[in-house]
Amino acid sequence: MPVIQTLPFNLQQSTLTAFDNVSERYYEFDENWGSDIDFVRNAFSEKFPQLLSCIDLGCAAGRHLVALASHVKNVSELLGIDYSENMINSAQRFVTRNRLNDLIWFKQCSIESVDSVFQNQKFNIAICLNNTLGNLLEFDENPSESYRLSILRSIKSILSKEGQFVVSVYNIDEFNPNIYSRYLTISHEMSDFTTGDIVIYHTYPDGEKHYCYSHWFSVNEIKNLLTMAGFVLESIELRKKRILIRAGLAEVVNGTLRRKLY
Repeated sequence: MPVIQTLPFNLQQSTLTAFDNVSERYYEFDENWGSDIDFVRNAFSEKFPQLLSCIDLGCAAGRHLVALASHVKNVSELLGIDYSENMINSAQRFVTRNRLNDLIWFKQCSIESVDSVFQNQKFNIAICLNNTLGNLLEFDENPSESYRLSILRSIKSILSKEGQFVVSVYNIDEFNPNIYSRYLTISHEMSDFTTGDIVIYHTYPDGEKHYCYSHWFSVNEIKNLLTMAGFVLESIELRKKRILIRAGLAEVVNGTLRRKLY
């Protein structure tokens, strides 16, 4: 595991800076963006035949929200949040070009703070795609299960009673050092391939490097985290390097937690 405190720079701030700098070219860095829209769309059609609201946690440049607006008829509100100001600005421009300003809106904030930012609002569906959950890092701290668990509980708190959470993360069982695009390089000395804690960097023409953190999950790890956070797993798929899960809120019936399906 990378020892964050011993690095000669702040990895969280470096990750934010890297995302800010690639906001206009973000989708050149991930060939899989948009690949999971059908999985998300099924959550809409199967669970919510009426008008619904959806929040995209870590929306980046807004492509998933625009795709959902084009493919889902029963949506009344689409909200995207991201902690990168440049990503939010890029997303807003993309939505404006597609004339969807009346349906999609954005807010700059962290996923960790959604329980307080949206304490008086509930969403039918929350999506967190392209390993956004694995990219989150606590300020000046080493990655930890308890930190990810607290984030999932915050997400759970903003869902309606029938709410659905759709998450896709990277699968450590499918990891290989050549999996990243031509723009990114793995820092082998900072990464721990056994725990799934990967540090990558992008080198700019002037030679400056911007580092990013990315945690890759095992299937059991992400399933256990969701269950501990109070979700009930309803669907799971393995697609190339990604684990896709759809989960609802766990219910207590006669003092017993509702049985998970997977």
